[in-house]
Amino acid sequence: MLGAATEPLLSTIHLEGHEFPARTIYGLLTDEGGNYIIQITESLEESEDVLEIFRLTSLVSLPFVILLSLMSGWLIARASLSGVHQVTSTAIDISNGALSERVPPADHGLEIDRLATTFNDMLDKIQLLIGGMREMNDNIAHDLKSPLARIRGIAETTLTGNQDDVQYQQLAASTIEECD
Repeated sequence: MLGAATEPLLSTIHLEGHEFPARTIYGLLTDEGGNYIIQITESLEESEDVLEIFRLTSLVSLPFVILLSLMSGWLIARASLSGVHQVTSTAIDISNGALSERVPPADHGLEIDRLATTFNDMLDKIQLLIGGMREMNDNIAHDLKSPLARIRGIAETTLTGNQDDVQYQQLAASTIEECD
């Protein structure tokens, strides 16, 4: 059965009249008296019993393992995204007008903490720029208020008085000068 092979051969066989397969090994033995073939066979009934126990245990425990994995994954995802939720909540508050809001510092992990710090720094710069714009707008309004008040005064004086053409020309020149 071995032919020219010198290494042992391992195979699984199904014997008639037996429920379980068997594992067999063939080998060639040589000595001074000649060549001999040796065959050892073992029933796999015990292995099949162990496999059946393993299958049943797996089927029973698999739903619990899946449920535990899902719950653990959900908790880990929730914890890791809590920092993103805080940044999002602060961004919503700021878009609704609360420019003094900041993301509270917390220990959410390196990336989320860097995002929160960068976000807060950006908000500080924006608030500084808005303050500068307000100051500039106030200065512009003040600078325009005085000439406009003088132009209005000249126009009211012109309407209420009896001036001659020379006075009207002087008032018109003064108005042009104030406009400039």
